[in-house]
Amino acid sequence: MRSSEALQHARWGDVDWDARELRLRDSKTDSRDVPLSPKAIVALRELERLNPGGPEDRIVSMSYEALKAAWIRACGRAGLTDLRLHDLRHTAATRMALKSGNMFIVQALTGHKTLSQLDRYVNVKACDVVNLMYAPDPTPVSTPVAAPPSLEGTSVPCEGEPAQGQEPEVVDVVGNLVRVKFWKREAA
Repeated sequence: MRSSEALQHARWGDVDWDARELRLRDSKTDSRDVPLSPKAIVALRELERLNPGGPEDRIVSMSYEALKAAWIRACGRAGLTDLRLHDLRHTAATRMALKSGNMFIVQALTGHKTLSQLDRYVNVKACDVVNLMYAPDPTPVSTPVAAPPSLEGTSVPCEGEPAQGQEPEVVDVVGNLVRVKFWKREAA
């Protein structure tokens, strides 16, 4: 999220714990749903425990100036120089792009309206590409998939439909690619 979204617009009543989303009613790009990671959920639960509030209360009740001062102190203690709070947004976008390989998912995460706006946030370097090229292949996962319902009154399976007793089968899943074993249409 943008700092302003967290500081000015995020309210306790806008957290959907079941959907793991935060509904921002107002942000730089109008309203949007912010997906919450497992770590974000843990952080929100801790904030809720430390500072419980009503549905209209802000989740983070500090000014931008106070946040910026705390950030500068934290960077100083860690020995970090030339690191802005906003740099974390670029880092998160880049990591999600590398992890998912899907810019539309990154766009949903960051709330950018266009891919050209998002393009400035994803900063992939040559070493990132090398690491992906030389990473070990993930272990394929075999997951059964339910067959689509057959058409009543059809004696010969339609194309793309399993013959009686045949079920489609996922052969393997690698990243966001799924290989499926398709059925063959048998002659009548």
